[in-house]
Amino acid sequence: MAETGYLLYGRRTVEEFLRTHPAPGDATAMLLQDSLPAALRDRLIAAFPHAAVQAVPRRELDQRHPGIHHQGVVLHLKKAPGPGTERLEDLADRHAGLLVLLDRIQDPHNLGSIARSAEILGAAALLLHGPGARVDETVHRVSSGASLHIAAFELKTLGQSLDRLKKQGYWICAAVPEAGRDPRHRYHTDLGDLPAASELVLAVGGEGSGLKPLILERADYQISVRQTGKTESLNAGVACALLMDRLINRS
Repeated sequence: MAETGYLLYGRRTVEEFLRTHPAPGDATAMLLQDSLPAALRDRLIAAFPHAAVQAVPRRELDQRHPGIHHQGVVLHLKKAPGPGTERLEDLADRHAGLLVLLDRIQDPHNLGSIARSAEILGAAALLLHGPGARVDETVHRVSSGASLHIAAFELKTLGQSLDRLKKQGYWICAAVPEAGRDPRHRYHTDLGDLPAASELVLAVGGEGSGLKPLILERADYQISVRQTGKTESLNAGVACALLMDRLINRS
């Protein structure tokens, strides 16, 4: 069996792909662990009639695809799946929802967590900047397939991208630690004073590195997760989910 192309793996990820791509023609091959529950195995085989299916022992699956948490399911596709080909400029013109700017998020597990929360909460897109994780097979698995449904764009020229978004009617909302507020910018505890979520770019920095000075300089607002406990901080995925929910679901 030829094992080329793009991989999707993990039970929930592949099933989510199946749910939204019935009988996909891009599937070329599928490896299934021979001890999978019969109902799951039969459902997957029926969904991918054009794929060459092979049931193999767990050890062989680990050997053929080392280093991935496959959960007994590996699907080979001709090309990477995605939510579409719309350009960022066109999506931004529509003001379809909150834009989430991720600055130097290193851990693909954090990116997967953010993608899952963003898609479920109704954010319009992820904007990725700087060295760090990108949407790939690991992120698809961690997000349980949610990253298949939300657009992700890489910002090559940060300053120009932010200026263009501002011209399109967006306000930059920087997530900062409570102890790291910049007095030059407006800090908001009452999120009801902020523009609608569809007019905001929520900027979240990586753990340790935070946001680049350029983003803070361009920011119109600063917000934080209020902390009352003794723990120093939340990871980027949890903090981003809390802030997205508060911005999108304001009463």
